[in-house]
Amino acid sequence: MELNRPLTEQLPDIQTGATNTINNVTESVSSSLKDFSTQSIGTTSEEFLNSNSMISKFAFLVLVLIVFIMLMNLGVFLINYILQPSKSPYVIKGLQPGNRTVRIPQDPKNSNAVTIYRSNNADKGIEFTWTVWINIDRLPDSPKNIFTKGFGGSQRGPSVSLKGNTDKTGSIIVGMDSVNASDANIIEIPNIPLGRWFNLAIRMQNKIMDVYVNGTVTKRYVFSSIPRQNFGDVIVGEFDGTLSDLRYFDSALNIFQLNNIAMAGPNLKSESKTLDTRFDYLSSLWYSPSK
Repeated sequence: MELNRPLTEQLPDIQTGATNTINNVTESVSSSLKDFSTQSIGTTSEEFLNSNSMISKFAFLVLVLIVFIMLMNLGVFLINYILQPSKSPYVIKGLQPGNRTVRIPQDPKNSNAVTIYRSNNADKGIEFTWTVWINIDRLPDSPKNIFTKGFGGSQRGPSVSLKGNTDKTGSIIVGMDSVNASDANIIEIPNIPLGRWFNLAIRMQNKIMDVYVNGTVTKRYVFSSIPRQNFGDVIVGEFDGTLSDLRYFDSALNIFQLNNIAMAGPNLKSESKTLDTRFDYLSSLWYSPSK
């Protein structure tokens, strides 16, 4: 631009220069903003994606840990369920000669032990049930043991014995201890048949002991004090006859369960080849309350 030129001639050049300068500044600012925006968005997006990836990995690890703990607890439960002895075991499974005395140990360290768990102390108190099939060949002159849970004498939890009467009839005697040693706590079931199978069930619930024969309740005894269980062995046998499926339940069976056991009949399978398994089965019609 020449300063000696007239002002009117210089105005177009000044206007053109100003326009170019403004355009250059605008392009420079616009380019800077564009670069900054691109870098900022790219950096923010990358950080966001990285953040989401870390959260996903952490959530996945937590999920794996939860599933592992659940599977481990399930495995422990299944192992305990499989390995734990039954709480309703068969003390004697199948036929057993009555004149052969067998002691069933309660020491878990003994390989022959059949553990009798303490009763299921439900909201109604102590509960348990014993069931057994009995076939009597001959009445004894003095009471003979069928089975006893305990050490004999005053420790009966419970005890079942066979007694011969003077009128040539037989009776089943059921005894059960209580915390008061002076209580008799005895039930006698008279008119027991000979040479026929019958099912005997002893059902305890709180202070009430019911004795069932072939699914029918025959006698009830109400304790004046709390019944007492013990940790003694189970002693089976001493009478002339046969028994089958002596079983313990850690709960009080209901009438339907007891009837199902009675209707199923005795288990006549035996490991002994010399034992005669041809027995008469006593109908459930025998020993109803009307008789």
